[in-house]
Amino acid sequence: MRIARFTVILMLLGSIIGCSGIKVVTKTVSESGSWDFVRLVQFNDKHGQPQKLGFAHPQTITEEQMYDFLSSVRFTENSFFKWRYEKDLFIKDEKNKLVRPLVKAFSQANENQIISFAVTAKKKEWFLPQRRINTGYMFFEGGEFHLVMGNMNLELLEDQPPEGGDPRTKYMVGPYRLEPKEFQKAPGKVKKHPYWSENHNNWLITDWNAFQEAAAQKHKEEQAKKELEPKRSVTERLQELRDMLKDGLITKDEFEQKKKELLNEL
Repeated sequence: MRIARFTVILMLLGSIIGCSGIKVVTKTVSESGSWDFVRLVQFNDKHGQPQKLGFAHPQTITEEQMYDFLSSVRFTENSFFKWRYEKDLFIKDEKNKLVRPLVKAFSQANENQIISFAVTAKKKEWFLPQRRINTGYMFFEGGEFHLVMGNMNLELLEDQPPEGGDPRTKYMVGPYRLEPKEFQKAPGKVKKHPYWSENHNNWLITDWNAFQEAAAQKHKEEQAKKELEPKRSVTERLQELRDMLKDGLITKDEFEQKKKELLNEL
């Protein structure tokens, strides 16, 4: 398993060591299990000097901001010649794995380092649980946050490692496509651009400040709405506890404990 994991890590970082003389230098920020990691990646030339990428790193991001972003990423599947079944790319388990390491990675990255990640989770596909993997790059350029997927919702098989290569050189990732939402876009075609000579289905660019301002406003409105909601009386909450006890949802001891806590509020 260790050999297989090492092989996959090399593949995920890209097949860029060779005639170009480029060497991949990585720093692990977080690693859990066999397939989940967040790393800082730097591309050095044959003289050991880093490629000048000019990213807007480091960046100070809160865990809430990163969670909001991951929650916004949606994708569709090409089925019968149409894009269908839009849903979240990252489920709760994946977001919980990624948020803290990504925040840490962006705080440590320099202008020539890109963030590489891989995350797995069990997901239901056609009613059957399958282990799926998402991999890709993240970086800031100007005021925009870039997410570039290398593998998207790919079923993880022991004898078939995820596809490698630099995600920025890909245009399609399986039958899937990222779906830009408010303050998000896919890169268009740009002549002589090193990566944007074709349309990308795996690349999402987010106006970070506009996105975060909208997210913060949404949280503020949700909190205000919550505070305006009428609080249930102790009598109503006691009745709910009695119903739960009657239905067997809680034990007698649990009922007495909760009842005591409620009466203490009087």
